[in-house]
Amino acid sequence: MSDNQTIIEGYDSRGTKEKKEYPAYKESNVEYLSEIPDTWTTSKIKFMFDRIESGTTPSRSNKDYYDGDIGWVTVEDLNEGFVSDTEEKVTEYALEDNTGLEVYPEGTLLMAMYASIGKLGILDFPSSTNQACCALISPKDDVVSEYVFYTLLALREDLIKISYGGVQDNISQGIVRNFHIHRPPLEDQKDIVEFLNRATKKIDDLISKKRSLIELIREREEALITNLTTTGIREHESFKQTEDDIIGDLPAGWEVSKLGNITTKLTNGYVGPTRDILVDDGVPYIQSTHINNGEINFNGEFFVSESWSEAHTTSILKKRDVLLTQSGTIVGESAVVREEFDGANCHALIIARPVKEINSSYLNLFFQSQLGRALLQRTQTGVTLNHLNTTSVKDVKIPIPPKEEQRKIVKHLESEREEIKSTISQIEKGIELLEEYRSVLISEAVTGQIDVRGEV
Repeated sequence: MSDNQTIIEGYDSRGTKEKKEYPAYKESNVEYLSEIPDTWTTSKIKFMFDRIESGTTPSRSNKDYYDGDIGWVTVEDLNEGFVSDTEEKVTEYALEDNTGLEVYPEGTLLMAMYASIGKLGILDFPSSTNQACCALISPKDDVVSEYVFYTLLALREDLIKISYGGVQDNISQGIVRNFHIHRPPLEDQKDIVEFLNRATKKIDDLISKKRSLIELIREREEALITNLTTTGIREHESFKQTEDDIIGDLPAGWEVSKLGNITTKLTNGYVGPTRDILVDDGVPYIQSTHINNGEINFNGEFFVSESWSEAHTTSILKKRDVLLTQSGTIVGESAVVREEFDGANCHALIIARPVKEINSSYLNLFFQSQLGRALLQRTQTGVTLNHLNTTSVKDVKIPIPPKEEQRKIVKHLESEREEIKSTISQIEKGIELLEEYRSVLISEAVTGQIDVRGEV
């Protein structure tokens, strides 16, 4: 029996106990809601809270409004759970000087109306919000905010569809107010919330453990790459000291060379605006978002015309090129250009074309090692945004084994990493199943498809 089947004692109809249902059901008389238990009703959200409103954004030009000690929630702060802090804070002066900006009490339910529509959060402390967050304040005596939270989580897609047919980029406060949801008796709501809090915590804990396991596997993978690209695949009888303290000792017979000396080409991809150059089909246009875990993962979304590419030959890629991400939170992610991307063009990437004596896959692996990352980070510039440039990267020193040993290192790591990739893939599938299980469990509980009364 899998972890997914043993998390909750019953109720998901996937191999656990028999699902317990309410004694009788009736029509909800709401198009998108199924039958409901006959002791339940439905209600517009506006009848379940004393107040429904949203905040505002104080003028950015007035520095006296910001960097205070009062929370100010934006959509980015909503986390599908309790919001205990905010990225930005406002001042008392901002509250006094801005109509529509006020501090909402702890327990206020928040929903994103623009961008990430329907994303939710519950205030764990008194805080203000911007205008993109709809605040559901002070639930009626027979309403539990957390029950409404779980219900809106389950009905998010229905809310979006009803709002604008699923086409527009936002929903309005009026739509939230008039959205119908289930309204069980107060005690039923409490039982559902207690059940889901307990059940989802177990699921979330399992998901967290699986994600931690993936991180541990990736750390071990990086350590393996580091070991093989600095000590080799076999035991060396002697080592020699290098002039670089970070690189340290290397096997005798290895060399150290600057990246600029082992490449025939070291340049930037195109760095201009992309708004007017992209087309529906044509030459693949590789960007930093396509570089993941040492590979190019192109989703077929970005293309440029052949004529544009031919006019920008500097950024045209060739098989065996090694690409480095140039800017962002993480710089120096690398990948080898495979045959399928020979002739593609690229944006804001460093293109390194190794000489014949250097195995491209070995160079790519070195950049993924702890030592490779450290050497690249040593050259990066920027305060708010990290950046690599070819001027500094050309001086990065690379440990170079003999060509045959490079090939053996690559072959050995390819085999090891294939097993690692398979293991991670299985864990990720397990996470997907747990997330699906969590979603189904919430939906079944808040819509009355299962009876969780007395099961807490």
